[in-house]
Amino acid sequence: MKIDLNKDFEEQYKNELWKGFTARELGYGVVALLVAGGIAFSVWKATGLAINLSIYAGIPFMVPIIYLAMVKHQGHTWIESLKNMWFYMQTKELPCEMEERNVSQHRIFSMDTKRINEPKKKRTTRRKK
Repeated sequence: MKIDLNKDFEEQYKNELWKGFTARELGYGVVALLVAGGIAFSVWKATGLAINLSIYAGIPFMVPIIYLAMVKHQGHTWIESLKNMWFYMQTKELPCEMEERNVSQHRIFSMDTKRINEPKKKRTTRRKK
């Protein structure tokens, strides 16, 4: 039996600008082409190689830029992921809501239950004169 479930609207139907690409992806594509073109032009001028061979020098610099545009990690772009990591490092809290349980209401299992229930003893230090 086949049961069709509703698709995630935000994921399935992107805001396409041109031929299935979003404005963000097209922007990264233009930047990648400009970087690769600039490197190819500089290699062509510096070495005197044929322009079709000089283009291959720009491809290794173009690939990471395209990767940053296309890949999403857990539904977030790389900028959103960096913001979440920065927020986590600054606050030491998760950047999402989670269910938390109140420890005072529930007893946590431990092999050493006496230590949990005993009050902490105050340490006294003696100063030498």
